[in-house]
Amino acid sequence: MDVAKNNQWSLSLRTYKALRETLILGRFAPGERLLLDPIAHSLGTSITPVREACIRLVGEQALEFKSGRFAMVPELTHARYMQ
Repeated sequence: MDVAKNNQWSLSLRTYKALRETLILGRFAPGERLLLDPIAHSLGTSITPVREACIRLVGEQALEFKSGRFAMVPELTHARYMQ
């Protein structure tokens, strides 16, 4: 059981790092919808690690969750820039 948890954690971490890097490189435009299924497919994983990565990125204010099906890259407003 511990091996399964470790594998899930490392998969979630790899997914988070890949998605974060994609955001940093500007591969998604502000306001763009990020559909979880296609992201999972492109990363060769299931939707669960992608959802977990998005939740973590929402906590870092790098994404906004709009529903259980997609996240969105936030627009960069003046107030957000000043943070």
